[in-house]
Amino acid sequence: MKGSNGRWFRRMIPEITIYSNFINKCQFLRSLIIGDYPAVHTQLPAGWVEFFASLPPWRGKKLSDRMKLSALHALQQESAKVELWNDLTRLTCPVLIIRGVKPHPGLSLEAVEQYKLSLPQANIVAFDQHDHNIFEPDVDVFVRTVDSFLKEMKQNHQSIIKKGVRTWTI
Repeated sequence: MKGSNGRWFRRMIPEITIYSNFINKCQFLRSLIIGDYPAVHTQLPAGWVEFFASLPPWRGKKLSDRMKLSALHALQQESAKVELWNDLTRLTCPVLIIRGVKPHPGLSLEAVEQYKLSLPQANIVAFDQHDHNIFEPDVDVFVRTVDSFLKEMKQNHQSIIKKGVRTWTI
């Protein structure tokens, strides 16, 4: 899959792509929802393509039905480690950060602390019954959380910014 500039998309992870696209245009950003990822664009290690291609079907679809192997190789080849923590301090919009708690979350407790420092206005939510896949086992928990955040943001945008970091567990 090629981007509008003809280059391969660098990552499949949309959460990371959002950072790089919007940090430079943060004055246009009205809200941001981060789902179980740190603010780091990672270098994909040797063997990543083979590992990823060997995973079982996701939501009933084999990887070969969703993406060409050549695209995976391009993603790995073009990947580079980029830390975005310092850039986040430019964001002033409301932010919702959702973290899975069960084994293998993508967002460590250390990264949560870094988010608190970089984004003091962030709402941080931990899903006790979810791992890195924050949509399962109960997608309704995710939908209710996001819906509540967006409704609160719409009703009183300034109060969310002034309240500072709030953390709760669902």
